[in-house]
Amino acid sequence: MVGIRCSGAISGERERLTWEALLLTPLETRHLVRGKLRGIMGASYPYLRVYAVPAVLLSLLGGLRSFVWTIIALAVTLLAMYFIGAVGIWCSVRSRSSWRSLLGTLGFGYLGAFLMFLVTSPIIGIVLSLSTCYCWSSIRFMERRQRS
Repeated sequence: MVGIRCSGAISGERERLTWEALLLTPLETRHLVRGKLRGIMGASYPYLRVYAVPAVLLSLLGGLRSFVWTIIALAVTLLAMYFIGAVGIWCSVRSRSSWRSLLGTLGFGYLGAFLMFLVTSPIIGIVLSLSTCYCWSSIRFMERRQRS
């Protein structure tokens, strides 16, 4: 939803012939573009909260480990929202029409997300295996300590 809305933020202004009028205001272009991203992200926060509250509460039923992984997943979701929003704004600036911007956003967004997945998957696997080894070693240490 964030990427779709961001993909038409500036190209839509150009199509409605209002972008030039915005550029004539005393605001810097950088502030206009960031404001568009912040506005769209701000409108999506309630949806993320509505999803996050029950997810976090239900993860508490699974224990500390599931709670931590739920928090990590929510943080990654927030970062992904900013990523796809930034891609959408970038495509909106570079494209002449909203349709081209939308197609570029979806293409670059999926490609970028896939590349990030390829890069971060081994790192997540290493962290997961180290945390599992740490948990097993602490369990064995506690068992040995109880036997003594």
